[in-house]
Amino acid sequence: MCIWREEESDSGNREHNCEAASGVNRRDYHLPLGNHSDDIDGIIREGNFKDSKVVPIHTPSYVGSHVTGYDNALKALVTNLSEESDSDNANNRLNIIPGMVNPGDVLEIKQMLDSMNIAYTILSDISETLNAPLILPKPPFPSGGTSVSEIEDCANACGVISLCEHAGGSAAVFLKRKYGMASDTICPIGVSNTDRFLDSVCNMTGAEIPYSLEQERGRLIDAMVDVHMKTCGKRAAIFADPDIALAEFVIELGMKPVIVSSSTASRKFLQKAKSVTDCCEILNGRDLYELQRAVKSNEVDILFGNTKCTPIAKDEDVAFVRCGFPVYDRVGYHRYGIMGYHGGVYLTDMITNAIQEWEERG
Repeated sequence: MCIWREEESDSGNREHNCEAASGVNRRDYHLPLGNHSDDIDGIIREGNFKDSKVVPIHTPSYVGSHVTGYDNALKALVTNLSEESDSDNANNRLNIIPGMVNPGDVLEIKQMLDSMNIAYTILSDISETLNAPLILPKPPFPSGGTSVSEIEDCANACGVISLCEHAGGSAAVFLKRKYGMASDTICPIGVSNTDRFLDSVCNMTGAEIPYSLEQERGRLIDAMVDVHMKTCGKRAAIFADPDIALAEFVIELGMKPVIVSSSTASRKFLQKAKSVTDCCEILNGRDLYELQRAVKSNEVDILFGNTKCTPIAKDEDVAFVRCGFPVYDRVGYHRYGIMGYHGGVYLTDMITNAIQEWEERG
């Protein structure tokens, strides 16, 4: 697959593009993505691309998963486009690499940083490109996104925080190693993880946490206390991309994760899952068949997963919370975030309502 800028052909027609997919504004560069053994680097060397910057992104379908491809793409962007300025001074911006999350999640992160008066660059920003308004006449490109100049300038930031270690974490490692900037990896789901995220932001930027965020934190804790009689003691199965932040949050809710599963194999995921709970079944790089077998044998009360887990929840008659990627059998899921304190309230409500609906069926 190739993603090109919009340009006029000899026939006068405009070529189509897929800009919104990554949240990067592609008005002046090309991104060839090869998964058919194409010699992309050779094509670039021999091609004539005087008017465009070309980013080779290697995402073969036979290696890893969708998470691997996303991680390779983000690393390729910063590797090929980032440029350190001649000045010794950083631009005082903070790089945020959100990973494969919803537009609503990116918006939650941006609102928290805005409340702290922090300048930042989202690599890459899908909060508007994948949640764009209907405007006529239809523009050739959706507004928003991350510009090429912003990606170039990310080399001069004061630090970088990756929200998903396996989906964008390689880009953060590259920025840290090449430019010596501060780096951290935190997925701000739940109270403690959002606390850690904001502490890291403050350490890198020197900003202070405003009272408005303290209020949001209090609302999340209040929401968790209000529903503890519903969540406490419930046995949870979690199927997600390789990150354990959701498992940590269900523990905060008094739940017991008995299955932690990911279809993407990762040693880091295995180690972190073991550190969170030592009495659950860990499925590392396993499929939905293995997940259903584990749900059958572990007396699960509630399942967390994407739309493809729906048949398992129905077959095993357990409560079901849709989260992760993809969710395509419910309207509006992409608009709402589960990250941050405010997103945590929304996630708490979703979990509680799923349990109540399950109990009503009972």
